[in-house]
Formats: sequence, C-alpha cells, structure tokens
Amino acid sequence: DNVNVNVFYKPSGTIKNKKKGYEVLCKKINKEHPDFVIVQDGNLILSRCIQLIKCPKIVTIHDPVPHIGEKHIGHKLINNFAMSRSCDEVIVHCQLDAMKIRRYYFIKREKILVSSLGIHDLYLTEHQYDEKKQALFFGRIQKYKGLKYFIEAQKYVEKIYPEFKFVIAGRGDDL
Repeated sequence: DNVNVNVFYKPSGTIKNKKKGYEVLCKKINKEHPDFVIVQDGNLILSRCIQLIKCPKIVTIHDPVPHIGEKHIGHKLINNFAMSRSCDEVIVHCQLDAMKIRRYYFIKREKILVSSLGIHDLYLTEHQYDEKKQALFFGRIQKYKGLKYFIEAQKYVEKIYPEFKFVIAGRGDDL
C-alpha cells in the first residue's frame, strides 16, 4: 500500500481572494481523488468551500472553547462551529474536548473521534529516556499563560539544582 501525502497551504489576501483560493484548492484536492481530507481548525470561508470536496472531510479542533485571554474568541467559536458542521467527522484531543464539542456545537457523539496521543509512554523507548531533570512549557506563548513565572522559577531552581533544565516550546503572539 502506497501512501501519497499532498500538503496544500491556505490562501491569503482579501476575503474574495481567499474564497477563490479555497475553491481552486478544493478542485485540486478533488483531482487527487483522496480517500479523505483532514484540515486543522479552519474558518468561515473554508467551511463553505470545503463542501465542494467530494470525499469525507475531517477537521481537527484543538481548542473547542478558546482559552481565556486569547484574542478573537468570538471568531474562533464561530469558526469551530462552522467547521464542525461542514465536516463529516471531528477530531479532538481528549474526552473533555469531545464533551465540549457535543455541548457547545451540538455535534453527535458518533461524529467525534478522540485522539489517543495522550498516551505518551507508547512513544518512549529505553534509549530515548533521559534521567536529567527537566521542566517543559509546551503550548501557545501568550501573556495570560504566565510564562514569566516559569522563567522566573528557573533562577531559583538552578541555584539548588544547576543541572535542572527548563525548556520552552511553542508559538504565539507574545514571543
């Protein structure tokens, strides 16, 4: 079994250009005759254009309810609602998110897939494990998440445990 992976990038520009870009993108996708298409999050324009795709459509929604302090919360809620209604299935990262999708967007349980990526020990082998002490901040880098306290704590911890390592990974508005 061969697996073909094609990556398409979302259009940019004015709303009119984005709509046209998504329509062209959907035509290109249809020419590939995929078994299914997975999209990450989405927006109102894509939620309308994605209906042109002839195979099953799946959307991954990372945050069914935006975090407090995030910008454009209303837009994110509307986009999540539109994408979850336009696609055949919705992928979320935990049972709690599945419950939120059902409650806030009125999506049937059968349409929701819960990712099993939370089982991290499946990905570790004996050779990958490192016994050094580490603290990881992983996620969106935004002021409301309190990253400054994580950085401040490093100063105190390294005085007592100089080998302790602090790692910051992510992206966001407050880099």
